[in-house]
Amino acid sequence: MKTETPILTVIAIFYNGQREAARTLYTLSTAYQKRVSASQYKVIAIDNGSDVPLDEKMVRGMGENFSYQYQKTDAVSPCATLNAAIKEADTPYVMCIIDGAHMLSPGLLFYTLAALRNFEQPFVYTLALQLGEYQQNYLVDMGYNQEEEDKMLETVDWKDNGYQLFTVSNFKTYRDGFFSKLNESNCFAIRRDTLIELGGFDERFVSPGGGYVNLDVFKKIVEREDIDKVMLIGEASFHQFHGGVTTNKSLKDSKILQYREEYRNIRGEEFRMSIFLPHYSGHFPAECADFFPESLLKSYKVIARKLVSNREYDAALLIYREIEKLNKYMPMLYGSMGNIYLKKGDTEKAAEYLERSIKFNPGYSVKPYVNLGRIYAEKKYFERAHKVYKDGLEVDRESAELYFAMAKLAGLEGKTKKAVQIGRQMLPLHKKNPVGSAVAIEISEWFRNKKMYKAAVEVLIGSLLKSKQPRTYVKLGELYECMKKPVKAKEAYRNALKLGFKKPALLKNKLSKL
Repeated sequence: MKTETPILTVIAIFYNGQREAARTLYTLSTAYQKRVSASQYKVIAIDNGSDVPLDEKMVRGMGENFSYQYQKTDAVSPCATLNAAIKEADTPYVMCIIDGAHMLSPGLLFYTLAALRNFEQPFVYTLALQLGEYQQNYLVDMGYNQEEEDKMLETVDWKDNGYQLFTVSNFKTYRDGFFSKLNESNCFAIRRDTLIELGGFDERFVSPGGGYVNLDVFKKIVEREDIDKVMLIGEASFHQFHGGVTTNKSLKDSKILQYREEYRNIRGEEFRMSIFLPHYSGHFPAECADFFPESLLKSYKVIARKLVSNREYDAALLIYREIEKLNKYMPMLYGSMGNIYLKKGDTEKAAEYLERSIKFNPGYSVKPYVNLGRIYAEKKYFERAHKVYKDGLEVDRESAELYFAMAKLAGLEGKTKKAVQIGRQMLPLHKKNPVGSAVAIEISEWFRNKKMYKAAVEVLIGSLLKSKQPRTYVKLGELYECMKKPVKAKEAYRNALKLGFKKPALLKNKLSKL
């Protein structure tokens, strides 16, 4: 292969990870990476203040394009170290690996370099998988550790065929495989100058490992309209178990809630995934062909939701139990089952499954906290309800539905003024992130019963901005009738008819009387 001037600098950060570093660096070498030469890219392995530094000889032995730096620091966040390395890089593009425990697939550099050449403002990224059948936060409770991982890696010939890493990873838990919606990547490449212009890795993220900084950087990049987002198909990074602060702790011991709080303090809002449509580039290795059971899960979920909408709750629970057999750690599995039991009126079972949902994935969604708190509130277990809602606020402080649940709790406690106060606090949150139709109608009725008509209207209109549902328009029409605004009531009823309200005769009768 002809000699070229390097265009890419790979920056990999390590901390107390000699075992993991040896594998990661090997997967960055030309002995492993396919169809690339050492002249096309550089690798800088940076030891960010490890107690026992990496062996520099080992690092440089990976190839002539490898270099090593030891950064003496007491900082537990790698942001400053990463930013310094990005500024010092002398290539037009940089690849950032914030957690050096990530091994790579063998075509990742070839397909990255190709994408960098094919787009004017490229941001090339891929899946961040984990070694082990499920997410390591779950596996650690089942005895998964470095020794178990070493044994597992010995069962595949990953050095000669790195695509076999897919077969010992949690790839199957990604519902849409390479087409999944992502909120971060642990191996991405971008123009060096563009990353610097965006502010790099915000050094206000001082938590261990940088907290949510990798998600923050990803969000900043994908929200730039002039940047070409390129998702690599057939390639991935694979996180090794190393006792890290986020992925290798049991969820009950994880610092995720701390990271959410830090993000809120820095950005002034909850972290929310950015939705965007990327370009796709790459290939489809044979080793991935049999690893899409999530497509079956997706079909099951569609069926289950349809059954719930038809009020066939027992049949829906049977489907969810089949899903549990395929992937018992699927986010919201137990939350969905808890909601069904709630609809059935079985609050004991509902509480059991909602508690399980929170235990397995405390930071995934605020919804289980809302529903569990409501169960406790209705049973007059007020102390428990307050505790659940307080924990829910740690997950999402901008959830209008959670604030509504807190307002109802205050009302049940006889604290009417406090209930109204919390209800008012909820309105700007709903305006920012509107709730769905069913919840909006419930909230609107609550305000209507308190003769707070303006607030009731505001809630319904906010929900209609999110999704135009005929039933919401009907409730809006009834509210306008109550407020003696017949013109607006007629308009709302007509909109409901246009959207195909199931009882048109009822609305036509209402319209004839107005």
